[in-house]
Amino acid sequence: MTFAHRLSLAIPAQSAFAAITDLAAIPHWIPSIRSVRVLSREPVGLGTRFEQCASFAGIPFRILGSVTEYETPHRFAYRYTHGVVAGLWTYRIISSAHGCDVEVEIGFSNPRWLRPIVGPIVAGNIERFGNWAETRRPA
Repeated sequence: MTFAHRLSLAIPAQSAFAAITDLAAIPHWIPSIRSVRVLSREPVGLGTRFEQCASFAGIPFRILGSVTEYETPHRFAYRYTHGVVAGLWTYRIISSAHGCDVEVEIGFSNPRWLRPIVGPIVAGNIERFGNWAETRRPA
């Protein structure tokens, strides 16, 4: 299954890139993610490995990922290696007159029966990302 979503943000591309690559902040915009732990050396970049502790419908699970693309400030991708969200998640950030556009494309390998459920949840998470990214205070 391939899922795509696009949103416009009133922040510069560099700010959107900083927000999307802040792995520890993912719980701010994905409510099912309880915590994120970077497993390799920081700063986040190509090859960074990370673990997310998540919960869905009260069932806890782990998600393991690794960064597969890191091109400041325009492209960031990671691959989840197992679980209901396994697949390649790619974010493209395009500068625009109003700030930037963020294009998200996800190639899922989850079970067919889960696909109608996962798409709307992910769309909501991406919209939450946009709201959070426009109001966040960088560290």
